[in-house]
Amino acid sequence: MLKIRLEILWKILCKKHSKVWLALPIDTANQRIIKIKIDRKPKKKVKKEFYSYIYFETPKTTKIKAELSLELNKILKYKDVANKKFLKNNKILQTDKTKLLATKLKTPKKFYKWIIENVKFPKDLSKYLTNLNWTETAVDVLRNKEGECGGKSLLFVSLCRAVGIPARLVSGYFLKSGEISLFNASLDKNSLELHQWAEFYDGNCWVPVDCSLAQEEKKNYFGKFDDYRVVVSKDMNFRLENDETVPFLQIGKIKPKDLNNTNIIKIIKVRKWKK
Repeated sequence: MLKIRLEILWKILCKKHSKVWLALPIDTANQRIIKIKIDRKPKKKVKKEFYSYIYFETPKTTKIKAELSLELNKILKYKDVANKKFLKNNKILQTDKTKLLATKLKTPKKFYKWIIENVKFPKDLSKYLTNLNWTETAVDVLRNKEGECGGKSLLFVSLCRAVGIPARLVSGYFLKSGEISLFNASLDKNSLELHQWAEFYDGNCWVPVDCSLAQEEKKNYFGKFDDYRVVVSKDMNFRLENDETVPFLQIGKIKPKDLNNTNIIKIIKVRKWKK
C-alpha cells in the first residue's frame, strides 16, 4: 500500500464566459480516496461508481485547486460483478466490425498478444497532443495497425465485447508531478503522464490489461501491473448533464460552444503522506 497526497490545480483560460467539467480520481478496488478538499464550491457535482466530475462556470480566467489524500495498491485482478452495459456496442467500439478478428482469436490473452504484435505505437503524436478531445475508434486502430495507449485499449475492449466478454476502458495517470493542457499539449520532462488501459471480466474477477506498456517495455501486463497509477474513470461515454457526454477524458470537458475560447491546463503535484 502506498499513501500519497495529490494537489491538482486547474487553470481555466477563457476569453469569455465558459462552462467546464473537471474530473476527479475515484474509489476503486485498488484505490481509496481518504479526503478531497476543493477551494471553490462547484455549481454541480456528478459522482457515480466509475467517474466523478465537478462543474464550474466562469466569466474570466480562473484557478481551481483540489487537494486529495489517497491510499493506493498495485493494480491486480479483483473480484466483482459485471453487468450487461459492459457488453454494449457504440460508435467508438464498433464491435460489429471487429467481430471477425475476435471470433478467430477467441480469448482475451490472444487479443492482448495480437495487439502487441500487430499494432504499432504512432511515430507522430501530434494529432493526440494538439487536442486531447480527439478520439479514434477501435476500427481506426484495427485498420491502420497503429494506436497509442487509448487506441490499443479501445481495440482490446472492442474485441472482448464482440465475443460476449464484458470489458471496459480505464483512464488515469502515473504517479508523476507534471502539467498537461486540454488543447495544444506537448510532451517534455515536466509533462503529466496520462494513461489508459483496459479490464475484462473472466466470470469471477476483473482482470487488468495494458497492451501499450507491454509492447513498449517488453513485460507482461496481463493480470497485474508493477507500478502505481491513479484511476480517474472506468468505461466511457459518461452522462453528465442532459444529453452531454464525456467519452473518456481524464482532465475535463469543455462545452462544445466554448471550444474556441477556452483551454484547461491541469497541474499535479505528488507528495508523500503526512499525517
